[in-house]
Parts: sequence; structure tokens; C-alpha cells
Amino acid sequence: MEAVLDEILEALQCPSINTIRVYGDSGTGKTMLAREVKRIAQKQKLFDAVVMASVKGNPTIQDEIARDLGVSNKLTDQEASNPGKIRKLTEKKVLLILDDIWEQEIYWKLHEKLPLEDENENRLLSYKILLITRDNRVLFDLSERQFEIKPLEEKEAWILFKKIATYRTESCSLPFYSKEICKRCYGLPIAVATLAKALKSGKLRRKTALQKLQSQPSLHSGFNLIYDGLQSSELRLTFLLCSLMGHNAAIQDLLKYTIGLDLFPGVKSVEEARDALLNSMTKLKYSSLLLDSGGNMHFDMHDLLMIFAKSIAFGEVGVGLNNWGEIEKINWIYLSNTSQLPTKLNCPKLAFFHLSKEDPSKPIPLDLFKGTKGLRVLDADMGAIIEELENLQVLSLVGCDLEVLPKQIRELTKLKLLDLSDCTKLKVIPGGVLSRLSRLEELYMRNSFDQWAEGVEEKTKEIASLSELRQLPNLNALEVQINICDAVVITGGLFSENLTRYKIFQGDKWHSWDSSSGSSKILKLGLDGNFFYEQSVRNLLKKTEELHLQGTSVGWDVTDLDSEGFQNLKYLFIQDARNVRYISWGPAFPVLEVLVLRNLENIRGICRGSVTESYFRKLRKITVETCNQLQNLFSSSIAKNLLQLQEIRVTNCKNMEEIVDDQEQGGKIDKELWSLRLEDLPNLIGFNSSCKKKTLFEEQVASSSGGQQFGSFSAGKLQKLIIKGCDKLEYIFSSSMAQGLNMLEHLEIRKCSSMKEVIFTDNNGEEKNLIFPQLNILEIEDLEDFVNFYSGKCIIEFKKLKKLQVLNCPKLEGFIANTQTLFNEQVEFPNLEFLRLSSLDSKQIWHISSEQTASVKNLKKLFVEGCGNLEYLLRSSIVKSFEQLRALKISDCKMMEGVIKEEQRMCEIFFPKLATLELEDLPKLTRFKCLSAASIENVENTCISSLSHRKVEFPKLLRLSSINIQQICDLWTPKIPSSIQNSKISLPIQNLKKLSVEGCGNMKYLLTSSMVMSLKQLIMLKICDCEMMEAVIDSEESNEETIFFPELLSIEFVNLPKLTRFYHAESSDTPPLFNEKVGFPKLKILSLSSIDIQQIWQISIQKISLEKLFVKDCGNLKYLFLSSMVKSFEQLIVLKICDCKMMEQVIGSNELVEEEMMCEIFFSKLDTLELEDLPKLARLCHGNYPKFKFSKLRRFTISKCAVLKTLIGDNTVGTENVENTYTPSLFDEKVEFPRLERVIIKFMGSWSKIWDEKHDVNSCCHLNSITVDSCEKLLNIFPFSMLERVRQKLETLEIQNCDSLEVIFGASQPQAQITTQPTNLVEIAERILFPELTHINLSKLPKLKGFVPEMHINEWPSLKQLRVYGCEVQILASKLPSFLGITGDDKLQIQWISTRIFLYKRSGRICYMLPARHLVIRYDDDPDNWRWFKPDPRFPEVAELLCNLILEIHGRISTRMLSPKTRYKAYLVFKLADKPDSFQNKPIEAAVLLGGAEVSKRNVYELQAQSGIAGSGDQFPEEREDNWFEVELGEMEFTKERGDDHLEIHLVEKIFDNRRGVIIQGMEIRPT
Repeated sequence: MEAVLDEILEALQCPSINTIRVYGDSGTGKTMLAREVKRIAQKQKLFDAVVMASVKGNPTIQDEIARDLGVSNKLTDQEASNPGKIRKLTEKKVLLILDDIWEQEIYWKLHEKLPLEDENENRLLSYKILLITRDNRVLFDLSERQFEIKPLEEKEAWILFKKIATYRTESCSLPFYSKEICKRCYGLPIAVATLAKALKSGKLRRKTALQKLQSQPSLHSGFNLIYDGLQSSELRLTFLLCSLMGHNAAIQDLLKYTIGLDLFPGVKSVEEARDALLNSMTKLKYSSLLLDSGGNMHFDMHDLLMIFAKSIAFGEVGVGLNNWGEIEKINWIYLSNTSQLPTKLNCPKLAFFHLSKEDPSKPIPLDLFKGTKGLRVLDADMGAIIEELENLQVLSLVGCDLEVLPKQIRELTKLKLLDLSDCTKLKVIPGGVLSRLSRLEELYMRNSFDQWAEGVEEKTKEIASLSELRQLPNLNALEVQINICDAVVITGGLFSENLTRYKIFQGDKWHSWDSSSGSSKILKLGLDGNFFYEQSVRNLLKKTEELHLQGTSVGWDVTDLDSEGFQNLKYLFIQDARNVRYISWGPAFPVLEVLVLRNLENIRGICRGSVTESYFRKLRKITVETCNQLQNLFSSSIAKNLLQLQEIRVTNCKNMEEIVDDQEQGGKIDKELWSLRLEDLPNLIGFNSSCKKKTLFEEQVASSSGGQQFGSFSAGKLQKLIIKGCDKLEYIFSSSMAQGLNMLEHLEIRKCSSMKEVIFTDNNGEEKNLIFPQLNILEIEDLEDFVNFYSGKCIIEFKKLKKLQVLNCPKLEGFIANTQTLFNEQVEFPNLEFLRLSSLDSKQIWHISSEQTASVKNLKKLFVEGCGNLEYLLRSSIVKSFEQLRALKISDCKMMEGVIKEEQRMCEIFFPKLATLELEDLPKLTRFKCLSAASIENVENTCISSLSHRKVEFPKLLRLSSINIQQICDLWTPKIPSSIQNSKISLPIQNLKKLSVEGCGNMKYLLTSSMVMSLKQLIMLKICDCEMMEAVIDSEESNEETIFFPELLSIEFVNLPKLTRFYHAESSDTPPLFNEKVGFPKLKILSLSSIDIQQIWQISIQKISLEKLFVKDCGNLKYLFLSSMVKSFEQLIVLKICDCKMMEQVIGSNELVEEEMMCEIFFSKLDTLELEDLPKLARLCHGNYPKFKFSKLRRFTISKCAVLKTLIGDNTVGTENVENTYTPSLFDEKVEFPRLERVIIKFMGSWSKIWDEKHDVNSCCHLNSITVDSCEKLLNIFPFSMLERVRQKLETLEIQNCDSLEVIFGASQPQAQITTQPTNLVEIAERILFPELTHINLSKLPKLKGFVPEMHINEWPSLKQLRVYGCEVQILASKLPSFLGITGDDKLQIQWISTRIFLYKRSGRICYMLPARHLVIRYDDDPDNWRWFKPDPRFPEVAELLCNLILEIHGRISTRMLSPKTRYKAYLVFKLADKPDSFQNKPIEAAVLLGGAEVSKRNVYELQAQSGIAGSGDQFPEEREDNWFEVELGEMEFTKERGDDHLEIHLVEKIFDNRRGVIIQGMEIRPT
């Protein structure tokens, strides 16, 4: 296992490897290995971020990955529209470990939605992916490296067993029994660990345990021993409960179940139950029966243990019951779907009931719980009547779709715990429900109801108010979000003083409920309004441990919120609070451990005023970001109190000049600082204000501990130092200071434009050798003026340095000043393993004498890039010092002629452990030094280009890649002697697995036929950009045998313009690429691109197992294969053909084959079919076949196939005998797609229809996505007869640039009855539900009249995104989700550059919105007068008035859209900016005209009514639920039948005034 671990870590550091796959059976330790990879990668800083996530059964994995990375999972509109911007960002390297992948499709869906950018650091995310799977077939073709994890060998298992059981010697008193028990673990680490720990603890007797294992020889028998040995029934039941909860389960959910089952007798409160449960879980974790899961809130269990425990649970309790007549004695039931439910449960002893409702459309029977009066825990989606459950103690409705909490819950007077978390649709909790739950101890409402009533008046009878929480005397745990800014004074306060565990979020600015601190007392206050002045909130502040503040209402001094100075606060986060000047004006924060300040634009300092000894005394970590007014972080009087400060991070503070202002004289200082990170501080001149030489640490002071001290901080314990973007710094240390860096492990210096040296000579006495005893990582990058690391003459020794990077330092010639080489004898790296050099002007890297080769003897990875003056890398005399070298990459070195410079004629070059060699973009390279075929032994992955005749040996080479090296004519030089060729002796390349050649422009052949005999292990062959290559294999005259590749899985040929055949063994003028003399029995993937072949396969092709076939830019191909070959491709899953200009058919006709030879099942396993840019393609195949059934096809793409009319053509189609009325279609009754899910059709300008009216009735029942673009003649997308079938599962509809399209569903010819003059839709139309439709994009469809013919109304309850652009459509749907009330991740994004139609949620009537862009606004095109922007992705653009003398707005809508005999009112929808100016509530005249005649006229105001200003009929604005305002502009009654008239609305200001600050959303027209 350790060897595999090392290989994985090496592969992860290889630049050319992006994906690694680890596979093996369950229990072999794959996940344990992945966790160890994560730990080491984080410790050694191999990546900027490392994230591990389990894929199986985790629908929110994308969000989890984004959260762990600290980024958003979505691009902004601006970023999405400007991808070029993203490419300019710097890279953030991420290792993504995906555990438990079972299906390839799940991986691709996840990969498409991975976050692309870290917007906090403005860096592009670059992923390397480690895949963990059990199935060897999953993603086998995706990964560059693969590792199989097998069970431990007997010796390895025994070593692990002894290590866990702490056997130190073989003379243990009972070695025999222990060894035999270990053998019964079958080499599985999880079994070894659990049994070894059980024996160690004394719970098992070895002899008895062995006898039981021998009597029942199975893995489960070992687990049974451990299960039976658990000390108590409580432990055993906890173990079984954990197995039922799946992976990454929440401890909070487990707590609910233990309460309901009375798992811990004698426990009276929820808090006591929690303590008992955590104690039991600790014991199970010690026994390896439970695992931690990324924090203290979740747990996990190994798959094998989970299967074992579930087998017991299924036998002892009601899990997955089918026979409901035998459950009277069962006390707990755990189910996964409602299909198993009876109408009524007759189960009087039932205490616990859990139901995971997979299908929300199936309700829970109303009488289900009438026979379960003893039920104590109910965990299910509410649909049943629960008022009779008088003994219920725990009610969990997590994730339910409730909109109104049932009033019956108030009858559950024994309820102790109520969990309403993630009930995102919950909008109403009736008043009086919560206050009746007098025994309630814990209430959880994260991501749930937040619209609390703001008072105690009459309206709180309808909606619960916060005062109800005060009436719960036993409430001690609360999680709640409150969108109230101004707290109403309530007697006794809002919150009880009994709260001991709470997460209370105020405002709508908080999204994450997770806490890295693990604190149980958390407050997050938005601080808009006076909420934080409420007395009970003040009381909570006094005992809060973690506090987040954000908003404008916090004052100059944060300690104003607590006059006692936050005596219990440990974690303080403040952001976006522009009024804050200081954190404190006096003594405070005696136990504060973490302080984070972000975007405080006016903060002047941490403290102002007197400082006591307790001030910040326990501060461990401080982070300051984007606080541009700060000039320093601490005064010296504060600094001397920071006795426990360990980490400082300061980022993007433009005016920061020093970290410590030490102008004041401090006292005795001795600090614990171990990490210092300073980034983007352009004015920083030093750590402390006394620095004079633009040096980070200049002044040296002796500390009390004997270490060196720089200014105000001791360097004796400094372990990590990162400096970036500090443009005024020229040096980091003086040479005397560097003597004290005994603990420094990590040093990074980046993008400091003035940096000259890291260490300068201060001439303080005799110069001594510099030793960095602990430095492990040194990275220097983007230093424009960097000359050298040190200018002195002494020796610098990096005793433990393992990783060194020097990148883009154009003035650097020598690491030490005045040297001819980059590294000379003054620099020693005895343990260096990784070296990367990029964009340096050095002419020579090493000139090492034989006595000083210790600096490279442990080097494992060497990467050299863009070093334009290098003529060679190494001298031959020092090659033997690189005996540990495993990876070597050289790229973009324009002057390099050879890798090794030969110093002695005919010397031998030997790299005993080199596994990866990559040579790229070396235009002058003519030789490595030399290489012959006979010298390559045990090669597994080879891509070689130009290597000359001298001997170079790589006995363990795994990968050798050469790209864009044009000086190559032959791969294997010298030529294989004829004596070897004719002897049929296997060449020493028999282990070659991957062979790749790219950019070798002079190569004609890759292999000889005799060499192929040795390639028995070859699995991948790739040849790219070899312009002269004529054949892959050059035939030898004496060789007439068939060429056979028994293990070859993948072939890829790209840009081989002269390639005519794979095997050059015949003289035909037009030979096929693959003839009968070549065999690939296991070939899975074939990719051909830019090859001028006329035929791919011989007619007499043998059956192959090809699964993926990609053909692109093969200009002479007229067909892919003949009909007689179809049976040979029955395993085909993916077929993609693109840019083949001459292709007429995919399957060519074969006159020698009878039609009956063609099976009805056509490519029975084909999943994906893509046909793109095939201008002569007339049909898929030709013939009069009855039907073709694509039984498993799920994705179909067709684009730019100009003459294609139908998939299957017969002898009559296209002839003169066909009637002129015949209109062919792509899908007709001859083709059947029963599993089709996604269709993409683009640039098919000649099509008038896609589906024929006589289409197959079994097709498209699973269609969930369709995209149609640039099909100018299409009249509809689907015939109306397909509506019922398609609407059920359709999720995405995207139609663009179809000039003739009239309706989405409809007849194929223009119909007179399809009109834009609708009748009263709400009253007479049939409603059509599209239950799954989430995304609609309709763009540039000028003739679109409706979604379906007018007599239908459409409803889209799941819609998340709607975009309509360039369409004059007037009626699209009658019902959208209420976008006014949607929040969080479920926001409905609407872009509609036209009239918007929706149902008014109060009346259910059709309403119309004229967005601001659809109105005529005076001077709206003048940026000085109006600003256009999108305040929210749900809305179209709005217009903000910046400056105008007169407000004038006009709207217009066709009366054809209105219903007769209906009264309508018009409203202006607007809001005021934060600081509106010149609003004196002056009247604005509003008029409504119908057909040019005025029907309504009145004055309206933009501010609330004031006494003495309103006239009769004047209108004032009212606030809406979406926080916008509306004011009524006028009304009219539409009494006549529809005509072509227009309803006009005019808003004109008669009193000139220079006003500003109003924001216009649009005008609404609603029926009354």
C-alpha cells in the first residue's frame, strides 16, 4: 500500500497527468488510501487546495465542493458572457478526490458543474482529479494513470494487525491464535483493524474467537464477533441505527432516533441524550466501527460494515417491510418510499418511524398513524394527520415541501424536538402553534421559515412572531433565521435566557450554516435596523462564542454592542461594515481567539484608547482583507499582549505600511507566531515602522527564549512565511537575522516587483554559513528585479529542503551572487526532491564537482521550462548523481541541442529510476544523448521523438513524451538488426502499455512488423501531427503473418495527412486503413481526425468490441462502414462524426448482402449519436427497411447536415415519382427511440419539420432536453400529438434563430385557427402542466405566437430560468412560480425583452408586465440621466433616474391580449434608491387611454401620503411582498370584443424639478 501511495503522489505531481483512477474491491482500503493522499498533499502543499467528496448518493456534491473550496458554484452573467476574462486569471491548482463513483454518467454530470473560478482570490481553478471506484470498467478510458488496490498480502496484513494490537515481538504469548485470526480477515484492512482493536481491548478471547471464525468461514463472522462483543444493548442499537443512515450522516438526525427509541434509559432531557450518544459514538469509533466525516457534525461507516449491520437491522426491526400483518410487536420502522405503506399502521408499540420520500407526488395515507399512539419519533414528509400522536417527542420535517405548517402540531404537547430545517417552501407558521409546545427543548429552522411577524398585534394571529419563542420555558437550543431589521419591544425580550445552544441569523445576507469553530453559541447579525439593540439580543451577545457582523448599522466601535467587552467571545467576523472605525475603544475580548475583518473601508485601527494586559491576550489568529484605510495592524502596546498569536494574514490593504507601529516603547516581548502571510500590500515597507531599508525584518533583537527577534516579533518559532504583491519590499532578511530562522519550514515570495534579494549581507561581524535546518518548501516567482537569493560568500545549507521552485525571474543568473551557473558549490540541498525552473536566463544550471554531488542525489522530479539560453541540461560526468530521478520534463528551451553534454567519448548514460521523460518544444534538439531499442527495458508508457545513436538507458521508464520536436526521422535507432527481426525473438519492449508520438514531422513509420510481436501489453496508441507518416507499421518482406494487438484498448490518430494504411503490407492504390491482416479483439475506442482515407475497414472485418468511435475531418470518406459490417459493431455506445465533407451515408450499401441480413435492432447499445458538419450526408443508411430501433439511444445531435431529410431512406425517396406533397422528416414511423433524453438540432435550414405526424408512438417518452438553433423553415418543434408524451419529463427547452417558428407544439402546416387573438384563457382554456420544466430559452423567434395553440394554457411549477429575447410572443404561460417569493438557490431567473405574462398570486388571474426596456422613457438613452442595470437575475433590466428635470414614461399594450368584460388597473412598479434626492412628494400626472380616448386621469405620488397634500382620487404607493413599491396609475373596463386597439399609459411630471433616485422596474396591468 505504501508503494502505491508513493506512486500516486508522484503521478499527481506530473504535469501531463490530470486524472488518476484507483479501483478495487470493497474493503481493500481505497478510501483510507485516498484520505492519506489528501493528508500528505495538504501537508506538503502540493496543491493550493485539496477537496475530497463522496459521490454515491450525494445530490448536493457540487455545492459541497464549492463550499470546501470557498467559492461560488456559478459564474456571474458578466463572466459567462466574457470567457476570455477567465482565461487571463492566474491558476489555483486543486486536487479533487472523488470517492465511491459507481457510474460514468454521474461523473460527467458532476464534471460539467464544477466551479470554474475562485472569485475571492481572482484565480481560475485548475483541477487534478483522483477517482476512487470499485468497478474497473468505470472511467477506464479517462485516466492517464490507474492503480488497482488488492487485498493485503498475508505478511502485510500481519504487520498491520500487530501494529494495531501493539504486538512488539514475535514472542507474544499467543502468536498462533492471533495469526490465524488475522488470516480470517482476508487481507481487508477494515476487518484487520476492527478485529485487532477488539483483541487489544480484551473484548475477545483469542482462542474462542478463532473457533467461531473457523466454524463460520466468512467475513461477516468476524464482524459478528465484534458486534456480539459490544458491551451494551445501547452500543449495539446505536451501531445499527448508524448503518441505516447512510454515508456522511448527521449526528443531529441520529439524536432524534435515539430519543424516540428511549435508547438511554434514565435520560430526561435532549441535552443529556446528546451527551450519552456522543459517548457511545466515541466507543464505536475507537473500535473502528464508525468513522469521522469531515467535521464534528457528521459521521460515516465503511461499506462492508454498513452491509453487515443492515443485514441485522433487516432481521430484527421493520426495515423495508412488505408483510404489514406481522408488525404488531415492532417498535421501529425505517422505510425508503411510500409504495411500501399500508393505509393504516396497526402498530401500538411503534416508537420510531422514518420515511425517505423519494417521490413527492405520492402522498402519505391520511390514516396511517391512527394505530400508532405510542409513537415518539416521526421523521417523514408531512401529509398525514398527526393530532392523535399525543406521545410524540421528536418531529422531523427536514426538507418537506410544506408551505403552511399544520395547526395540528400545537396539540403535540409532549414534543421535545421540532426540526423544520431545509423546508425552503415554508412561508407560514400560524400564530399560536409554537407557543403551545410548552415542553419543547430544541427547535431547528435552518434554511426554512423566516418571515416572522414584527409585532404582537392582531396580525400575529395569522403568522407566528418571535414573541412565541419567549413563551417556551424549556427551550435551550435554537436555529433560526430572522428577516427583521427593527425589533419590536416585547416584555421580557425576544429570546429566552435559557438558550445554551443557538445559531441565530438576522438578515438575508447569511447563506452558510456551517461553522468551522464548532461553537454551539453563534450569532450572525446583518445590522440593518435596530435589531441588535433589543435587550435579549444584547444578553445573547454577552454569552456568544462566535459572532458575525455585517451591514451599515454597526457603529464606530464594535464594543458598543456589549458594554462588558465580550467576555465570552472566541470568534469575531466583521465584514462590509463601512461605519466601523475601531474594533474597540477600551478593554475587551479577553478570550478572543480568532479575529477576521473584511472589507471595512473606513477602519482606522484595531483599538483606540487605553490597553490592559487582558486585551487580546488569547488571540491566536487574525485575518484582515480589503481594509484600505489601515496603515498598521497593531501598536506596540497591543502587540506585547499577543502572547498566543500564531497566525497573521493581511491581504489587499492598499495603504498598509507596517504590521506593527513600534514607535511606542514596548516591554519584554516573546511571541508564538508561526505563520505570516502578507499579500497585495503595495505600500508595505517593513514588518515594523522602524524598518529603514525596505526590508521586511530589519532590526534584530534578542528574545527571552534565546531566539532571534525581528522588531516586535520573535522569529524563533516562525514556520511559514508568504509574501506576495508587496511592491516596495527589496529584501526579506539580513544575513544575521537569517541565522535565527531555525523553525522556518515554508517560504514563498511572489510578485514583488522591487525584490532584489531574499537575504542581504549586513556586515555585522564575521560572515557565517547560513543554515536553514527545517525549511521544506521554497518558492520564488514573478520577481522582475530579483538578482540572487543571497549576495554573500558563505555556504547556504538547506538541510531538509524538498521542494524548490524558481519561476519567471528574468534577471536571475545565479542563486548566489557572482556565479557562472545557477547553482554552485556554495548551495547545498542534500534532501531536495522536487526542482522546477521556469523563464530564467541562466546558461547553465549545475557545475558540480564529484565531491559535491550530494545536492542532487535525492532529486526525484526536475522540470525546466522556458529557459531560452540553456544549450544542455546536464554534463555527462554528473549524471550518475541523479540516481533517484524519476520525472524529467524539459519544454520551450529554444537553444537546447541536447539534454546531456558529453564530456567523455562513448560514455554510458544511465538513469536507473527514471519513470517519466517529457520533451516539448525544443526546436534545436537533435539528440538526448543517445537511445537504442535494446536499452529500453520494462517500458510501460512511451512517447519518444528524436534520440540519437549513443547509449542511454532508462530501465524503469513508464512515460516518455516528445511533442513538437521536428528533427526526428525514426523512432527506434539504430534500426533493429535483421538477425533479430527474423528470429521472432521478443524485443525488450514487451511491457509497453502506452505509446504516443506527437509532432514528429519527418517520421514515415512508427514500428516494424517484427517489433509488434513484442507489444503484447500495449493498451493505448496515439499518433498526432506527423505530416510525413504513411503507415504505422512498416512491413518486412519475410513477414506475412497477421498483426495482432491482443490488449489494445484505444487508438487515436490526429492530423496525419499522408497516412493511407495502418499496416504497409499491400500495394493497393486505395487500401482501407485497417485490413484483414490487423486484429484488435479488445479495441474500445477509435478516434480518427484529419486523415485523408477513403475507407476505414476491410469488407471482411472480424467482430470487434468497439464502444466509442470518433471520426472528424476525414474529407474523402463517403461512408463509415458497409451494411454487412453492422453486426461487428453491436457493442458501439458512442458514435460521433464531424466535418467529413464527402460523406453521403453513415452505412454504405452492399449489393452482395440481402436486406434481411440487417437486424431490426440497429446498434442495440448505442447511447450517443452526433452528426455534425456533413454537407453531403443524405441519410443514415439506404434501403427499404421496415423499422430501425435505437433501443438505448439517449443523446442525439445533428448540425450542419444541409441535404439530410430523413434518417432512413428507401429507393423511392428523392425520385421524381414522389408526390410533390411529400415532406420528409427526421423522425418518422421507421425509426424508434424509446430511451431518447436529449436532442440537439442546429443549422438545418431546409427542414420544415422534425417529427412526422406518423412518428413512432414509443419514441421520446423520456425526452428531457431539446435544443434547436438556426432552423429557419421550421413551423413547430413537435406535432401536437406528441404533447402529452413530451410534457411529462421535459426539463430544458432552448429554441433560437428559427424565423418561421409559430408554436412549439402544433401542426406542421400554418393553421388559421392559431391566432394572436386569445379568448378568456383563464375561464375556458385547458391547462397543460409541464411538471419538470426548469429552463426555457426562446431567442430570436419573430413569428412565435405561443408555446402551444391558443386554446391551451401552460403551467411550469418547477421553472428556474426563463429567457425570452427577440420574440413578439404575447401568451406563453398562465402560471409561473411566484418569483416574488423565491429566495436562495431556487431563484427564478427571468430575462424577457417583451411583455411578461404571469398569474397574480392573490387572484389567480392573468396579468401583464411591461418591463422598463419595453417602455418609452424620456432621455433613457442618456447615461447622464438614466442608469440601466439588473438588480437581481430574476428580473429584466431596470432604470435608475440619475438626473432629470422632468419624469416622463409611456407604456403600450395591445388590447388583443385583454379579456372582454373585465376591469383592469395599471400600476407603476418602482423603488427609491438608498438616498433619493429632491423628492418633495410633488404630484405626477397619470393618464390611461383606450384606442386613443382618455378613460382615466389622476395625480400620483412617489412617497407615502402626508396630511394636507392629497386631493380626491390621488394615489400613493404601497410596498409589495418583493420589497418594491407600486402606485396605481389608472383603471379601465374593457367591455367590447377584441380589436387591434392599444391600451396606453402615460406618466408625465408637470412641475419641473431636478430629481433623482427613483428606480423603475416597469408597468403592470392586472384585472381587478
